[in-house]
Amino acid sequence: MAVRVEGADVAATAWPLADAFRDATSHPVILVHGLCENDESWTLDAKVHGTTYAERIAAETDGTPVMLRYNTGLHISENGKHLDVLIQQAVENWPVAVTRITLVGHSMGGLVARAATNHATAAGETWQHLVRDVICLGTPHTGANLEKFAHVGSRLLRFWPQSRPFSAILDQRSAGIVDLRHGYISRDEWEGQDLTRQWGLDRIAAAPLPHAEYHFVASTLGASQGHPLSSVLGDLLVHFSSASGLGRTGPVVEGAGLEYLPSVHHFALLNHPQVGDWLVGWLNARTRSPRALPSPRHG
Repeated sequence: MAVRVEGADVAATAWPLADAFRDATSHPVILVHGLCENDESWTLDAKVHGTTYAERIAAETDGTPVMLRYNTGLHISENGKHLDVLIQQAVENWPVAVTRITLVGHSMGGLVARAATNHATAAGETWQHLVRDVICLGTPHTGANLEKFAHVGSRLLRFWPQSRPFSAILDQRSAGIVDLRHGYISRDEWEGQDLTRQWGLDRIAAAPLPHAEYHFVASTLGASQGHPLSSVLGDLLVHFSSASGLGRTGPVVEGAGLEYLPSVHHFALLNHPQVGDWLVGWLNARTRSPRALPSPRHG
């Protein structure tokens, strides 16, 4: 896992950060990409929209966008640990004193961001106290259809001798992909479990940061949540209920704000004008009171 600027790694030490972020503000906005993506994925359709989230953050808020690249094949909990360490180093060596941190994650990136704050809290770190917003775009908080479909396909292919080799291939999914079936963010949830043989296991509750606001963005392929495409495929990879953080035992984060985009597929959330407007609005909010506990709102 590394900070990235213009397609190159930047060490999280004083001189490289000062050189790479010469206009750094006290508010790093850390963008964490999703499965099989990288730091360049955030520029999707930039020519069509004329801008990116990073450009809007730099131009319209007091934030400094910070891109990352990491190995999405690792367990989400492992990447959360790496992100915890990286942010702690970056905060200690940032060109100016850090007063606020925003975490933005697309898909798996939202789980990695939540895993990082969970790990930091358990390890007694300090940077997580600076987090004021955790923004999750199409994040499978309670599991992802992609991995579940692969799991079902693997089980079905075992019934016929001719297709068993293909079943074996599907079973070789990476740890990160398998984690997506359950939305796991901590090691305790998967250690000692054969997750490729389980449909879904109960998650261990991870306490959200009490001083941060959580913003979940969900989308569907159909024009409404009840549309047949939406009901079956969600946004293509993640179902609406999972992206909105609604599990069998209740909300993953009580009081999280929820915004909804109809007729928008999963990857469009990497650079969407409406999401960009929401991001700017959340980052520019002037007052921050302790996180209230209202029911999720639907935009």
